Amino acid sequence: MGNKTSKNLQPLSVESAPPSPRTSKIGTSVAATRHAEPIEKYYNLSGKVLGSGSFSRVLVGTSKETNDQVAIKVVQKLGDYNPSMLKNEIDILLCVNHPYVIRCYDFFETAEELYIVMELVTGGELFDRICQRDSYSEAEAKIVLFQLCQAVLYLHKKGIVHRDLKPENILLSGESDSGPIKVSDFGLSKIYSEKMLSTACGSPGYVAPEVLMADGYTPAVDMWSVGVICYIMLCGYPPFYAENRTNLFEIILRGSYHFHSPYWDDISASAKDFIAQCLVVEPKGRLTAAESLKHRWFTEQGADLVTAPLPLEMKTKLANHNSTRKLMISSEGEQLKKELKSMKKEKETKDKEISKRSKSTKDKK
Repeated sequence: MGNKTSKNLQPLSVESAPPSPRTSKIGTSVAATRHAEPIEKYYNLSGKVLGSGSFSRVLVGTSKETNDQVAIKVVQKLGDYNPSMLKNEIDILLCVNHPYVIRCYDFFETAEELYIVMELVTGGELFDRICQRDSYSEAEAKIVLFQLCQAVLYLHKKGIVHRDLKPENILLSGESDSGPIKVSDFGLSKIYSEKMLSTACGSPGYVAPEVLMADGYTPAVDMWSVGVICYIMLCGYPPFYAENRTNLFEIILRGSYHFHSPYWDDISASAKDFIAQCLVVEPKGRLTAAESLKHRWFTEQGADLVTAPLPLEMKTKLANHNSTRKLMISSEGEQLKKELKSMKKEKETKDKEISKRSKSTKDKK
Protein backbone atom coordinates (compact mmCIF):
# COMPACT_ATOMS: atom_id res chain seq x y z
CA MET A 1 0.00 0.00 0.00
CA GLY A 2 2.90 2.34 0.51
CA ASN A 3 4.30 2.18 -3.06
CA LYS A 4 3.74 5.39 -5.00
CA THR A 5 5.84 4.85 -8.12
CA SER A 6 4.54 5.44 -11.63
CA LYS A 7 5.54 2.01 -12.89
CA ASN A 8 2.90 -0.10 -14.55
CA LEU A 9 1.82 -3.00 -12.36
CA GLN A 10 2.78 -6.58 -13.15
CA PRO A 11 0.80 -9.62 -11.94
CA LEU A 12 2.57 -11.77 -9.36
CA SER A 13 2.72 -15.35 -10.58
CA VAL A 14 1.87 -18.08 -8.12
CA GLU A 15 5.20 -19.67 -8.89
CA SER A 16 7.06 -16.51 -7.81
CA ALA A 17 5.16 -16.19 -4.56
CA PRO A 18 7.28 -16.57 -1.42
CA PRO A 19 6.99 -20.14 -0.09
CA SER A 20 5.55 -20.79 3.32
CA PRO A 21 8.28 -20.68 6.00
CA ARG A 22 6.77 -23.80 7.48
CA THR A 23 7.78 -27.35 6.68
CA SER A 24 6.34 -30.85 6.93
CA LYS A 25 2.82 -30.60 8.32
CA ILE A 26 2.62 -26.93 7.27
CA GLY A 27 4.66 -27.46 4.17
CA THR A 28 4.95 -25.66 0.85
CA SER A 29 2.74 -28.14 -0.98
CA VAL A 30 -0.11 -26.66 -3.01
CA ALA A 31 -2.81 -28.47 -1.08
CA ALA A 32 -3.35 -28.49 2.66
CA THR A 33 -3.68 -31.74 4.59
CA ARG A 34 -6.58 -33.58 6.20
CA HIS A 35 -5.67 -35.40 9.41
CA ALA A 36 -7.28 -38.27 11.26
CA GLU A 37 -5.02 -37.75 14.28
CA PRO A 38 -5.80 -35.31 17.11
CA ILE A 39 -4.82 -31.71 16.43
CA GLU A 40 -2.82 -31.68 19.69
CA LYS A 41 -0.31 -34.00 18.02
CA TYR A 42 0.81 -31.16 15.76
CA TYR A 43 -0.27 -27.90 17.40
CA ASN A 44 -0.48 -26.17 20.74
CA LEU A 45 -3.73 -24.22 21.12
CA SER A 46 -3.45 -21.02 23.13
CA GLY A 47 -6.23 -19.33 25.04
CA LYS A 48 -5.90 -16.20 22.89
CA VAL A 49 -9.14 -15.67 20.94
CA LEU A 50 -8.88 -13.73 17.66
CA GLY A 51 -12.62 -13.80 16.99
CA SER A 52 -15.80 -15.75 17.65
CA GLY A 53 -19.21 -16.53 16.19
CA SER A 54 -22.34 -18.42 17.22
CA PHE A 55 -20.75 -21.85 16.85
CA SER A 56 -17.08 -21.10 16.25
CA ARG A 57 -14.05 -19.30 17.59
CA VAL A 58 -10.62 -18.53 16.16
CA LEU A 59 -7.60 -19.15 18.39
CA VAL A 60 -3.89 -18.52 18.04
CA GLY A 61 -1.98 -21.79 17.77
CA THR A 62 1.66 -22.82 17.43
CA SER A 63 3.18 -25.57 15.33
CA LYS A 64 5.00 -28.07 17.54
CA GLU A 65 7.40 -28.83 14.70
CA THR A 66 8.40 -25.31 13.61
CA ASN A 67 7.17 -23.09 16.47
CA ASP A 68 5.37 -20.87 13.90
CA GLN A 69 2.09 -19.26 14.89
CA VAL A 70 -1.13 -20.05 13.04
CA ALA A 71 -4.83 -19.22 13.32
CA ILE A 72 -7.05 -22.17 14.27
CA LYS A 73 -10.79 -21.97 13.63
CA VAL A 74 -12.69 -24.27 15.99
CA VAL A 75 -16.24 -25.10 14.87
CA GLN A 76 -18.65 -26.81 17.23
CA LYS A 77 -21.08 -29.33 15.73
CA LEU A 78 -24.13 -27.90 17.47
CA GLY A 79 -27.49 -26.30 16.70
CA ASP A 80 -27.57 -24.87 13.18
CA TYR A 81 -24.27 -26.50 12.23
CA ASN A 82 -24.42 -27.20 8.49
CA PRO A 83 -21.96 -29.99 7.60
CA SER A 84 -22.43 -29.70 3.82
CA MET A 85 -21.82 -25.94 3.82
CA LEU A 86 -18.71 -26.24 5.97
CA LYS A 87 -17.45 -29.17 3.89
CA ASN A 88 -17.72 -26.94 0.82
CA GLU A 89 -15.66 -24.21 2.52
CA ILE A 90 -13.02 -26.71 3.66
CA ASP A 91 -12.78 -28.34 0.22
CA ILE A 92 -12.10 -24.91 -1.28
CA LEU A 93 -9.59 -23.88 1.39
CA LEU A 94 -7.69 -27.14 1.01
CA CYS A 95 -7.01 -26.53 -2.68
CA VAL A 96 -6.04 -22.84 -2.82
CA ASN A 97 -2.51 -21.47 -2.56
CA HIS A 98 -1.98 -17.90 -3.70
CA PRO A 99 -0.11 -14.94 -2.15
CA TYR A 100 -3.27 -12.82 -1.99
CA VAL A 101 -5.61 -15.53 -0.68
CA ILE A 102 -5.74 -16.73 2.94
CA ARG A 103 -3.92 -20.04 3.22
CA CYS A 104 -5.25 -23.18 4.88
CA TYR A 105 -2.62 -25.61 6.18
CA ASP A 106 -4.44 -28.42 7.97
CA PHE A 107 -7.86 -29.78 8.80
CA PHE A 108 -8.81 -31.96 11.79
CA GLU A 109 -12.15 -33.41 12.84
CA THR A 110 -13.54 -35.03 15.98
CA ALA A 111 -17.06 -36.13 16.86
CA GLU A 112 -17.77 -32.75 18.49
CA GLU A 113 -15.55 -30.23 16.68
CA LEU A 114 -13.79 -29.26 13.47
CA TYR A 115 -10.39 -27.57 13.46
CA ILE A 116 -9.23 -25.54 10.46
CA VAL A 117 -5.58 -24.44 10.67
CA MET A 118 -4.96 -21.29 8.67
CA GLU A 119 -2.36 -18.65 7.96
CA LEU A 120 -2.20 -16.09 10.77
CA VAL A 121 -2.68 -12.55 9.47
CA THR A 122 -2.20 -9.66 11.88
CA GLY A 123 -2.86 -6.56 9.78
CA GLY A 124 -6.61 -6.42 10.33
CA GLU A 125 -9.25 -5.36 7.80
CA LEU A 126 -8.20 -3.21 4.85
CA PHE A 127 -10.74 -0.43 5.48
CA ASP A 128 -9.78 -0.21 9.16
CA ARG A 129 -6.14 0.37 8.17
CA ILE A 130 -7.04 3.08 5.68
CA CYS A 131 -9.08 4.89 8.35
CA GLN A 132 -6.12 4.75 10.76
CA ARG A 133 -3.62 6.24 8.31
CA ASP A 134 -2.64 9.91 8.13
CA SER A 135 -2.96 9.95 4.35
CA TYR A 136 -4.03 7.68 1.49
CA SER A 137 -3.81 8.11 -2.28
CA GLU A 138 -5.38 6.75 -5.44
CA ALA A 139 -1.99 5.28 -6.38
CA GLU A 140 -2.05 3.17 -3.22
CA ALA A 141 -5.66 2.14 -3.79
CA LYS A 142 -4.67 0.99 -7.27
CA ILE A 143 -2.03 -1.38 -5.87
CA VAL A 144 -4.57 -2.95 -3.52
CA LEU A 145 -7.16 -3.37 -6.29
CA PHE A 146 -4.54 -4.92 -8.56
CA GLN A 147 -3.81 -7.51 -5.88
CA LEU A 148 -7.53 -8.15 -5.40
CA CYS A 149 -8.06 -8.70 -9.14
CA GLN A 150 -5.14 -11.17 -9.20
CA ALA A 151 -6.73 -13.10 -6.34
CA VAL A 152 -10.10 -13.17 -8.11
CA LEU A 153 -8.49 -14.34 -11.36
CA TYR A 154 -6.69 -17.15 -9.51
CA LEU A 155 -9.95 -18.29 -7.88
CA HIS A 156 -11.87 -18.17 -11.16
CA LYS A 157 -9.16 -20.18 -12.92
CA LYS A 158 -9.56 -22.77 -10.16
CA GLY A 159 -13.32 -22.79 -10.83
CA ILE A 160 -14.10 -21.01 -7.54
CA VAL A 161 -16.61 -18.15 -7.21
CA HIS A 162 -16.18 -16.25 -3.94
CA ARG A 163 -19.72 -14.74 -3.95
CA ASP A 164 -19.15 -12.54 -0.90
CA LEU A 165 -16.32 -10.13 -1.63
CA LYS A 166 -16.65 -7.18 0.74
CA PRO A 167 -14.40 -5.04 2.98
CA GLU A 168 -14.40 -7.31 6.03
CA ASN A 169 -13.21 -10.21 3.84
CA ILE A 170 -10.11 -8.33 2.67
CA LEU A 171 -7.36 -8.51 5.27
CA LEU A 172 -3.80 -7.24 5.44
CA SER A 173 -1.09 -9.82 6.09
CA GLY A 174 0.90 -7.76 8.59
CA GLU A 175 1.42 -4.44 10.30
CA SER A 176 3.22 -2.90 7.32
CA ASP A 177 1.11 -0.73 5.01
CA SER A 178 2.96 -2.25 2.07
CA GLY A 179 2.00 -5.80 3.10
CA PRO A 180 -0.14 -7.82 0.67
CA ILE A 181 -3.89 -8.27 1.04
CA LYS A 182 -5.46 -11.62 1.87
CA VAL A 183 -8.90 -12.54 0.54
CA SER A 184 -10.68 -14.52 3.25
CA ASP A 185 -13.98 -16.13 4.30
CA PHE A 186 -15.01 -18.75 1.76
CA GLY A 187 -18.20 -19.71 3.60
CA LEU A 188 -20.41 -18.73 0.65
CA SER A 189 -17.95 -19.70 -2.09
CA LYS A 190 -18.81 -22.32 -4.67
CA ILE A 191 -17.03 -24.55 -7.17
CA TYR A 192 -18.32 -23.43 -10.57
CA SER A 193 -18.85 -25.50 -13.69
CA GLU A 194 -20.71 -24.59 -16.88
CA LYS A 195 -24.02 -24.77 -15.00
CA MET A 196 -25.37 -21.42 -13.85
CA LEU A 197 -25.35 -20.80 -10.09
CA SER A 198 -28.66 -20.04 -8.43
CA THR A 199 -28.21 -19.89 -4.64
CA ALA A 200 -29.34 -16.53 -3.26
CA CYS A 201 -26.41 -15.16 -1.28
CA GLY A 202 -24.15 -12.16 -0.86
CA SER A 203 -24.14 -8.91 1.09
CA PRO A 204 -26.41 -5.87 0.51
CA GLY A 205 -24.63 -3.15 -1.41
CA TYR A 206 -22.12 -5.58 -2.92
CA VAL A 207 -24.49 -8.12 -4.50
CA ALA A 208 -24.67 -8.17 -8.31
CA PRO A 209 -27.91 -7.47 -10.24
CA GLU A 210 -28.13 -10.97 -11.69
CA VAL A 211 -28.25 -12.47 -8.19
CA LEU A 212 -31.28 -10.27 -7.45
CA MET A 213 -32.87 -11.25 -10.79
CA ALA A 214 -32.82 -14.92 -9.69
CA ASP A 215 -32.18 -16.08 -13.26
CA GLY A 216 -28.86 -17.72 -12.50
CA TYR A 217 -25.40 -16.20 -12.43
CA THR A 218 -21.70 -16.81 -13.15
CA PRO A 219 -18.31 -15.83 -11.66
CA ALA A 220 -18.96 -12.33 -13.05
CA VAL A 221 -20.66 -11.52 -9.72
CA ASP A 222 -17.22 -11.24 -8.09
CA MET A 223 -16.11 -8.49 -10.48
CA TRP A 224 -19.24 -6.46 -9.69
CA SER A 225 -18.19 -6.61 -6.02
CA VAL A 226 -14.66 -5.52 -6.99
CA GLY A 227 -16.18 -2.45 -8.65
CA VAL A 228 -18.15 -1.57 -5.53
CA ILE A 229 -15.09 -1.99 -3.30
CA CYS A 230 -12.98 0.18 -5.62
CA TYR A 231 -15.64 2.91 -5.64
CA ILE A 232 -15.75 3.03 -1.84
CA MET A 233 -11.95 3.02 -1.52
CA LEU A 234 -11.68 6.14 -3.69
CA CYS A 235 -14.46 8.29 -2.26
CA GLY A 236 -15.42 6.85 1.13
CA TYR A 237 -19.07 6.01 0.45
CA PRO A 238 -20.89 3.25 -1.52
CA PRO A 239 -22.13 3.64 -5.11
CA PHE A 240 -25.56 2.24 -4.24
CA TYR A 241 -27.49 3.55 -1.27
CA ALA A 242 -31.14 3.69 -0.14
CA GLU A 243 -33.05 3.89 3.12
CA ASN A 244 -34.42 0.35 2.72
CA ARG A 245 -33.41 -2.83 0.93
CA THR A 246 -36.27 -2.79 -1.57
CA ASN A 247 -35.14 0.57 -2.92
CA LEU A 248 -31.49 -0.45 -2.70
CA PHE A 249 -32.11 -3.53 -4.82
CA GLU A 250 -34.02 -1.48 -7.40
CA ILE A 251 -31.07 0.91 -7.70
CA ILE A 252 -28.64 -2.01 -8.08
CA LEU A 253 -30.83 -3.63 -10.73
CA ARG A 254 -30.70 -0.38 -12.72
CA GLY A 255 -26.97 0.02 -12.10
CA SER A 256 -27.69 3.58 -11.07
CA TYR A 257 -24.68 5.36 -9.56
CA HIS A 258 -22.79 8.63 -10.07
CA PHE A 259 -19.33 10.13 -9.66
CA HIS A 260 -20.43 13.09 -7.58
CA SER A 261 -18.63 16.41 -7.54
CA PRO A 262 -16.55 17.49 -5.67
CA TYR A 263 -15.68 14.05 -4.24
CA TRP A 264 -14.65 12.58 -7.59
CA ASP A 265 -13.15 15.69 -9.19
CA ASP A 266 -9.55 14.69 -8.43
CA ILE A 267 -9.92 10.99 -9.19
CA SER A 268 -8.38 9.92 -12.50
CA ALA A 269 -10.46 9.19 -15.59
CA SER A 270 -8.89 5.73 -15.86
CA ALA A 271 -9.96 4.82 -12.30
CA LYS A 272 -13.54 5.92 -13.06
CA ASP A 273 -13.47 3.88 -16.28
CA PHE A 274 -12.28 0.81 -14.38
CA ILE A 275 -15.22 1.12 -11.97
CA ALA A 276 -17.66 1.75 -14.83
CA GLN A 277 -16.53 -1.42 -16.61
CA CYS A 278 -16.98 -3.47 -13.43
CA LEU A 279 -20.42 -2.06 -12.60
CA VAL A 280 -22.07 -3.16 -15.85
CA VAL A 281 -25.54 -4.61 -15.24
CA GLU A 282 -25.26 -7.13 -18.07
CA PRO A 283 -22.72 -9.74 -16.85
CA LYS A 284 -21.40 -10.47 -20.35
CA GLY A 285 -20.46 -6.80 -20.76
CA ARG A 286 -18.63 -6.64 -17.43
CA LEU A 287 -14.83 -6.84 -17.10
CA THR A 288 -13.60 -10.35 -16.40
CA ALA A 289 -10.84 -10.82 -13.84
CA ALA A 290 -8.35 -11.49 -16.65
CA GLU A 291 -9.43 -8.37 -18.55
CA SER A 292 -9.27 -6.25 -15.42
CA LEU A 293 -5.50 -6.79 -15.08
CA LYS A 294 -5.04 -5.34 -18.58
CA HIS A 295 -7.11 -2.23 -17.89
CA ARG A 296 -5.26 1.03 -18.53
CA TRP A 297 -5.62 2.08 -14.87
CA PHE A 298 -3.16 -0.71 -14.09
CA THR A 299 -1.05 -0.92 -17.24
CA GLU A 300 -0.28 2.60 -18.50
CA GLN A 301 2.90 4.04 -17.02
CA GLY A 302 2.26 7.36 -15.37
CA ALA A 303 -1.14 7.75 -17.04
CA ASP A 304 -3.63 9.47 -14.76
CA LEU A 305 -1.55 8.41 -11.76
CA VAL A 306 -2.76 10.42 -8.78
CA THR A 307 -0.24 10.18 -5.94
CA ALA A 308 -1.51 13.14 -3.91
CA PRO A 309 -3.33 12.15 -0.69
CA LEU A 310 -7.09 11.83 -1.06
CA PRO A 311 -9.06 14.56 0.78
CA LEU A 312 -9.46 14.25 4.53
CA GLU A 313 -13.22 14.30 3.96
CA MET A 314 -12.88 11.01 2.08
CA LYS A 315 -11.35 9.37 5.17
CA THR A 316 -14.13 10.79 7.34
CA LYS A 317 -16.78 9.40 5.01
CA LEU A 318 -15.02 6.03 4.87
CA ALA A 319 -14.77 5.91 8.67
CA ASN A 320 -18.51 6.62 8.94
CA HIS A 321 -19.31 4.00 6.30
CA ASN A 322 -17.00 1.52 8.05
CA SER A 323 -18.74 2.01 11.40
CA THR A 324 -22.22 1.70 9.87
CA ARG A 325 -21.48 -1.49 7.95
CA LYS A 326 -19.95 -3.15 11.04
CA LEU A 327 -23.13 -2.50 13.01
CA MET A 328 -25.12 -4.16 10.23
CA ILE A 329 -22.89 -7.21 9.69
CA SER A 330 -24.36 -9.35 12.48
CA SER A 331 -27.91 -9.37 11.13
CA GLU A 332 -27.81 -8.50 7.45
CA GLY A 333 -26.57 -11.85 6.11
CA GLU A 334 -29.56 -13.93 7.16
CA GLN A 335 -31.99 -11.12 6.35
CA LEU A 336 -30.61 -10.77 2.84
CA LYS A 337 -30.84 -14.52 2.30
CA LYS A 338 -34.53 -14.45 3.25
CA GLU A 339 -35.24 -11.45 1.02
CA LEU A 340 -33.46 -12.96 -1.98
CA LYS A 341 -35.37 -16.23 -1.55
CA SER A 342 -38.61 -14.26 -1.37
CA MET A 343 -37.75 -12.38 -4.56
CA LYS A 344 -36.88 -15.65 -6.30
CA LYS A 345 -40.17 -17.25 -5.20
CA GLU A 346 -42.12 -14.21 -6.38
CA LYS A 347 -40.44 -14.37 -9.77
CA GLU A 348 -41.14 -18.11 -10.10
CA THR A 349 -44.81 -17.49 -9.30
CA LYS A 350 -45.02 -14.76 -11.97
CA ASP A 351 -43.27 -17.02 -14.51
CA LYS A 352 -45.80 -19.79 -13.79
CA GLU A 353 -48.70 -17.37 -14.22
CA ILE A 354 -47.33 -16.13 -17.53
CA SER A 355 -46.77 -19.70 -18.70
CA LYS A 356 -50.31 -20.65 -17.63
CA ARG A 357 -51.84 -17.69 -19.49
CA SER A 358 -49.79 -18.49 -22.58
CA LYS A 359 -50.94 -22.12 -22.53
CA SER A 360 -54.57 -21.03 -22.04
CA THR A 361 -54.35 -18.69 -25.04
CA LYS A 362 -52.92 -21.44 -27.22
CA ASP A 363 -55.67 -23.86 -26.13
CA LYS A 364 -58.38 -21.35 -27.09
CA LYS A 365 -56.88 -21.01 -30.55
